[in-house]
Amino acid sequence: MLYQLSYAPRFAQKQCRHDRGVALVALFTVLTLAFAGIAAGSAVASEWVIAVAAAAIAAWMGSFALAALRRTRR
Repeated sequence: MLYQLSYAPRFAQKQCRHDRGVALVALFTVLTLAFAGIAAGSAVASEWVIAVAAAAIAAWMGSFALAALRRTRR
């Protein structure tokens, strides 16, 4: 296995890193929006424990999205 990997074609590191970064930004943005929607729906239904928990997770995922966005802009 090591022999096969040592002769594998090389990819440009910058391009692969950028593609992965865009995918992470998209993933964390979708997760943030999903949890924000859950929080809003739970607040409308007066399920405050779920609303607060979902809002906290949405904020946490949003911080990941911003961090991934900053890394892709370098």
